[in-house]
This record gives sequence, structure tokens and C-alpha cells, in this order.
Amino acid sequence: MLALGTLASAHAQTAARDANTGAWRAPTAAEAAELEALRDKSNLNRGVVTGTLNPKPVRQPDGSDYLESTEGDMNYSVLVVGANGRVARQCVPNATIAN
Repeated sequence: MLALGTLASAHAQTAARDANTGAWRAPTAAEAAELEALRDKSNLNRGVVTGTLNPKPVRQPDGSDYLESTEGDMNYSVLVVGANGRVARQCVPNATIAN
């Protein structure tokens, strides 16, 4: 698993449901392209500070590098009060769910 590159592992985690059988399977090339287009339109790959789509690493004058976080990198902690009055923390993957 460690030998796989980031892109290879991302595609390995993509699945499609067969319309006829309902079984999960690897997507066809056309389905994979459609999913990739949808992923590019989402805000998951948009920088949270600049709004740049698929932000690239930036080299600073001092030689250090940084990469702007995207919405897909973020996790949100939400405090929920249960029926018994106790407060519990839950982690959720995006701001829409957190709100």
C-alpha cells in the first residue's frame, strides 16, 4: 500500500454502483472522468484562504515551503448536548454538516 502514489490510491478508493446488478465495482473510464469533473467543481479542492482551485506549493524567500489547506483537509469539532445533559464532542468532515 505504501508503494502506491497519492493519485493511484485515490483512484483505487473510487467505486461505482452497477445500474443493473447494484453491485459495487471499479468505475469505467467515462465514469471516472465524470467523477473527476464533479470533484473539480466541488469546494473540496479550493484553498480556504485564497479560494484558488488546487493550490500549488509555494516556496518562501527563506527556502521554506507551504501548501494552502483546502476544504477537503479540514475537520470540524461540534459540541452536542445529549438528552441526559452531557456534552459530547463529534468530529465532522465539512462546514455544512458542522452548521
